[in-house]
Amino acid sequence: MRQVRRFGGLWFLAALVGATNAGAANDTPAERARTRDAPAERRADDAGAAAEQRAGWIVLPVVSYAPETSLQLGGFLMHYFRLDAGSHPTTLSALASATLKRQVIVELLPVLNFAHNDYRLEAHLEVQRYPDRFFGVGNAVRDEDAEEYERRFVRLRTN
Repeated sequence: MRQVRRFGGLWFLAALVGATNAGAANDTPAERARTRDAPAERRADDAGAAAEQRAGWIVLPVVSYAPETSLQLGGFLMHYFRLDAGSHPTTLSALASATLKRQVIVELLPVLNFAHNDYRLEAHLEVQRYPDRFFGVGNAVRDEDAEEYERRFVRLRTN
């Protein structure tokens, strides 16, 4: 369970990077020059239209180490766009990682905003194959008392 909690920080990091990156997605030097030289009214209209059309991708590597899991490698991918003009961005996110101890976690997190923000659909699909060891309860356990087991599950949550 400790491994799953660690991913919560990654989602926060990805959302933070996405929020800071979203404003620069389609901002080129030519667009900045055109905006700077345009009348104020047209600049406001262009800025609103550009904000409605922004879409992009965020890709981040996932690297971590813990004694229980060994080295963990993976990646995070997010695509953000707007389904309707004036609605909040829709995001399609995926996270996949594997450890040197053959532990695998894959998560898909779509967040859909549509009908001018009247409706929002969130889902979380998680698939895990997670071999681990159980040492017993208490402080007086030995390494040779370890019992090997493997968690396998698929979970879908919607909101």
